[in-house]
Amino acid sequence: IALLELWQTYWRDALLIATRSGIEPTNVDRAQGLELLAERCSLDVLLAALNATRGTLNQLTSNANVRLILEVMFLDYPAA
Repeated sequence: IALLELWQTYWRDALLIATRSGIEPTNVDRAQGLELLAERCSLDVLLAALNATRGTLNQLTSNANVRLILEVMFLDYPAA
């Protein structure tokens, strides 16, 4: 869960950078990588990845198959 929460902050930061919101990212130590991610992915893709991560975190609190939940989340992530 802690790792997914960290990933959630990365997707949020990439989305903030892509939209040029002016809000400083949480992960300033990863600014260069986040800027690259924001350039490579559309806003729709970034938002889908953020929502997939949030949804996965919510589903992990229920009695669900963890492997299946993670597989579905990764399908919503951008391709390499």
